[in-house]
Amino acid sequence: MDPAGTLSDELIAVHPQFMATLAHELRNPLNSLGGVGTLLSRTPRPDALLWMGGAVNRQVERLSDVIDMVSDASRIARGSFTLKADTCDLHLALTEAYLPLQESLQERAVSIQGGIPQPGMMIANGDLRRLRRIFSSVIDNFIRYCPRGSTFKLLVGISAVGLLEVRFQDSGPGFPESEIALISGADPYRTLFQRAKPGTLGISLLVARATCEFLRGSLTLENSPDGGAIVSIKLPRAA
Repeated sequence: MDPAGTLSDELIAVHPQFMATLAHELRNPLNSLGGVGTLLSRTPRPDALLWMGGAVNRQVERLSDVIDMVSDASRIARGSFTLKADTCDLHLALTEAYLPLQESLQERAVSIQGGIPQPGMMIANGDLRRLRRIFSSVIDNFIRYCPRGSTFKLLVGISAVGLLEVRFQDSGPGFPESEIALISGADPYRTLFQRAKPGTLGISLLVARATCEFLRGSLTLENSPDGGAIVSIKLPRAA
């Protein structure tokens, strides 16, 4: 906004695209909720009701995550973004990100090679809720875009400069170069409103990258010379 509190011409110009992106991100879980609601009205079997109840809970959580991402994006753009400064166990953050996505993994017959580390690898300045969302965004994108029936790697280690590194890699065609440029641009906050489009990696990874940077870490995308996409998340270790 300008000093008078009105929207700038630039924001007015990109507002329709951002709203289209937001509508797309919200529509996916809402469509699933609508479908489950229809089935609930037609299915008296207790076992089916139990499965549908779980599906509703997962989609509600996904919808809440989208709303939280948009709220965080707004806070980042306004300069009012804050994090809960505390240590967090990497094991817990990855576990909470992975468990709600197990059904999606099964539906696409995608498996994970490597795995979640044992408890004890502590992240400094950790915010569990947002760390879970960072890892969930990455895993969800790999599930959606890696080849059906394939395997992607989850590797955890210590980087050369002593940061905790969580590395995801698949065997698919890799990221489009335009998507790497979008996520890796110099100004992720402006990019979020200008270029994130429905059906791309878009909003979730842009917010994840910005959150990593607030945690004094990083999120980077690249394509492997041997084929496949790589996402590397580096975060400071607790002393």
